[in-house]
Order: sequence, then structure tokens, then C-alpha cells
Amino acid sequence: MHPDKFPVTVTNIETTELTTISNTVASLTGMAVQRNKAIVGANAFSHESGIHQDGVLKHQATYEIMTPESVGLNNHDGMVLGKLSGRHAFKNRMIALGYDLEDDDELKRTFVRFKQVADSKNSITDGDLHAIYRDVIRAEAITEHWKLNSVSVVSGSAGMGSSTATVAMTTPDGDIIINPAVSTGPIDAIYQAIDDIVKIDATLKDYRIGAVGGGSDALGEVSVLIEGSETGAEGIFSGSGSDGDVLQASAIAYVNAINSLYSAQMSSAAGGDTVISKAGLL
Repeated sequence: MHPDKFPVTVTNIETTELTTISNTVASLTGMAVQRNKAIVGANAFSHESGIHQDGVLKHQATYEIMTPESVGLNNHDGMVLGKLSGRHAFKNRMIALGYDLEDDDELKRTFVRFKQVADSKNSITDGDLHAIYRDVIRAEAITEHWKLNSVSVVSGSAGMGSSTATVAMTTPDGDIIINPAVSTGPIDAIYQAIDDIVKIDATLKDYRIGAVGGGSDALGEVSVLIEGSETGAEGIFSGSGSDGDVLQASAIAYVNAINSLYSAQMSSAAGGDTVISKAGLL
């Protein structure tokens, strides 16, 4: 950024991909990017101080040595995406964010997920679009041995009782199992119900939840880490999921992690090398 001050040669770094890559790495590792992180943090190009705002409006380089566009934060083209938006507008916006959706199958899968999210939100932000694409990447990277069909939770307020979760899943053999569980909290009840179905020895090591965008209808994005201890599936496995319902997102993330662990077990049982997808073993 300062070739006149420092003897740095030209590199092949494509800076416009920094935000997209950062979001993808954050999703696959379950490690969120803090808002005040330089360059790729949510507040990297935010200015609240009146002096700063005045300086940026007069001359952007006063407080910004890089522009938002140079790191992949393209200015909005004026079109607001929502449930009535068509595929063409959606594709153009995704391309502007750095996602090449020239493959028809990938575009179809991503657009279907976009419609699902748009049905529950008034408008779709760039943050939502990043999360939507991450959902598609996760679906492609993980073999869905265990499929989450539905989650239902009944929960009382503090001091009024426990939470009951009922989970329906499809097994690797194609059977559908519905199982309830009771715990002091809704998420723990969901995870206990899932554990009772899959019967895999795994320990939850980390659970993180964050909001994608702002507003009361923001997507909840959950990342979990589980530890497998059975032969052939030792190690830490990650899973992520996003949804307008944080309980649903929590269940999706947990099942994704379990599927990665299960893949390791199956590979070990088959006598081959354990190969874990990019969304699996850390």
C-alpha cells in the first residue's frame, strides 16, 4: 500500500478476494472474525466520529489506505434483493461479491437457498448472501449420512421448568427416527435428542453463535466443535449452520459436525485412509 515508503515488490495477491476468503475460512473453522479486525472486520470501513466522517467525505484516503472495493466490499448497485427478486439480479449481486456462479447447478442450489432465506426476511444484505453461499459450500463438502428432518422445542422461562426438544432424523439406512429429550436449556435438549439417535461417542468442545447482519430478522450462524474418541475418528470435527431460527441453526451445525465424524469412522472401518472434507477435521 506504500510502495514509495517501503521496498516491497509487486505481488500476485488478489486483494478483492480477501473478504470472501476470510468469510469462508471463518465458516469452515468455526472461528468468527471480530468486528474490529483490520481490513476484513465489519467495522474496518465504519466511521462514527464526526471528524472522521467529514475527513472521509472530503478525501477518502484521509483515514482509509484501502477502499472497501479493493478488498471485495463492493458498493451496492441500488437493487434491494428480497423474496421477489429473480435469478438474474441474484446472480449479478453474487458475482459483484466475488462469487463465480457460472455453473448452472451451483447457481440453482445457491438460488434455492436464497429463496428459503428471503421468505423469512424483509430484505437480504450482503452478509446474508455470504452466509447463503457458505451454506452451499458446507452442503457440498459434507456427505449427509445423517439427515436432519425437523426440530421442535418447547421451552419455559427461567424458573418455570425445563426444555423439551423433539428431533426427527433420517439414518444412513434410510430409516426415520423421532426422538424427544428433556434438559434445562433448549439447545442442550436438541443435542441430547440427536445424540440418542446417532449413538456416536462425541463430546461438544465449543459452541459459538453470531448474527449475520442486523435487525430482529437477522440470520443466526452457529459453529460447533466436537471431539471424537472412537478408533478411527479421533480428533476435533467442526460443523456450521445458519438459519433465521437459531435453534434450527444449532441443530444443523451439530449434525454437520457429526456427519464429518461419521465419515471418518466409515473410512477407518473400510480399511482405507481417513479422508475428511474441508469442512470436517481441523
